[in-house]
Amino acid sequence: MDLISGIGDQIYEARADIKLIHSNMDKEENRQIISWLSGTDYESIHADYRKRKMSGTGGWITNSTEFLEWLQGDKQTLFCSGRPGAGKTIITTTVIDWLEEKMLHKDTGDIGIAHIYFNYKRHGEETAEAVIANLLGQLSRRLSSMPGSVRNLYEQDAKGKKPKIEQYLEALSSVAAFYAKVFILIDALDECHPGERRQFLTEIFNFQTKGGANLFVTSRDIPDINAHFKESLKIEISGKEEDLRKYMEGSLPDLPRILSQKPELWEQIQRKTLKAADGIFLLVTLRFEYLRNLVTENEILEVLKKDPGTGSDSVYHEAYNQIMTRIQGQHKHSFSRARSLLSWLTGSKRQLTTQELRHALAVQVGRSQFDKKDIPDLGRLVSFCYGLVAFDEDSDIVRLVHYTAQDYLMENQSEWLPNMETEIAESCVTYLSYNIFGTGACDTRDAFDGRLRSNPLYEYASANWGYHVNAAAIGGAEIETKDKYGRTPLLWATENGDKTMVELLLAAKAEIETKNSEGLTALSLATRGGYKAIVQLLLQAGAAGTVAVAATAEATGERNSKVN
Repeated sequence: MDLISGIGDQIYEARADIKLIHSNMDKEENRQIISWLSGTDYESIHADYRKRKMSGTGGWITNSTEFLEWLQGDKQTLFCSGRPGAGKTIITTTVIDWLEEKMLHKDTGDIGIAHIYFNYKRHGEETAEAVIANLLGQLSRRLSSMPGSVRNLYEQDAKGKKPKIEQYLEALSSVAAFYAKVFILIDALDECHPGERRQFLTEIFNFQTKGGANLFVTSRDIPDINAHFKESLKIEISGKEEDLRKYMEGSLPDLPRILSQKPELWEQIQRKTLKAADGIFLLVTLRFEYLRNLVTENEILEVLKKDPGTGSDSVYHEAYNQIMTRIQGQHKHSFSRARSLLSWLTGSKRQLTTQELRHALAVQVGRSQFDKKDIPDLGRLVSFCYGLVAFDEDSDIVRLVHYTAQDYLMENQSEWLPNMETEIAESCVTYLSYNIFGTGACDTRDAFDGRLRSNPLYEYASANWGYHVNAAAIGGAEIETKDKYGRTPLLWATENGDKTMVELLLAAKAEIETKNSEGLTALSLATRGGYKAIVQLLLQAGAAGTVAVAATAEATGERNSKVN
């Protein structure tokens, strides 16, 4: 009997171990599913904004009549519009935090909360389909177990059949049914690409009708967007004087000590700042970031003299002008570093990760390999930008402080960032020319992933170098820069079979007969690679065809028929 009892205990323990193994396997698979759905990490973005929010500000929104009606109703939409920089994103952050704190702990059944922060730099990532999938991931993550409808989509994708947006929406509705109430918060709808925005709104309103979710949406006041919210509850977002004063008082310890010592000067600063800002929170933060770096009373008084009027774009323009003038007035090395950072943040085709940005800023044109010792202290570089750049080390996000800063820098590129496209193009081409990439394409996915981890700028540079080279050429910049293999952008594009980029470079009058270190022209490379369409383009542009083709055929053992 003891033997039988012992065997029984062993079987029981084995079953417990098996259950634990299965539980851990399920948890790991759940994490993989959520990662597959998520894409953009909106939780980290939310954490970044939360840290920038001054304690005690924004509370008025949750006490408003419109908010309470939205909160208590079903299938309600609260549309919050406002001018650029009015504080819409901070209000969204405030509402998310309030819902997380108040609603999740109430005895009202399970509450689902999901949020999206649109950004003009993420157009390629924030498609309607990707955003719906992200919302699905956020709501699924809050459940105790992964719904079968979501798991089925994951398994379908693993088999090579990508789910359609209708399937994501169907799964979103089924997941929403697990909650007593669902709140979806969408910030900066105006920064979503117009085409994707139309589809997203159609789908999210259909989901709201079926699933009963409450929507909270912020946007600039744009007629095309407003038309979708005619029947919604509405609030106009504007910086309340009480909030602006709280922000200013909270910032006083970081400002020049003389402001604490001279109450009359401090009051003058607050009064004039409030008047100039006219309810625009961004202008107050820009003003105070600028003041933070002043050291004398006369410098502060000079700022007060330059106040523009209110209610026009000149307010933003003057604020950014003052900051850029201050940046330019630094030591030339600090100014150069600040300008490089601003160039990448302004000119990149998409939002860069901090690792991509660090590598981008470390590139030394003309070198054949990357040196980690060239990676700069990003926090230090951000300090050279006097508030134009926001950096949160915990959430690992670096960005321009507001999209109006992007607009200003693009409109005034010739003054402040004249070599932006050239610098980015040269950095991309240099990065791709490093010895480590001379081995050619990766044989396996694991090898490719390893290359990306070790060389984080590789993906961006390989996908966008041509765009920046072309933009630099259109701007009249030098497009004959050579890498260590003697390749110009035209030779690079030809060797890689990039027909579109060859067309753009030829249109920009790139030199056709330039030779690489092997003595081969673009036509020779196109012939060797078998790129018939590129050969025709080069011949039509006047490349020396007969000699080049014969020389290449002789050198490579290929026939002239390859180019016919």
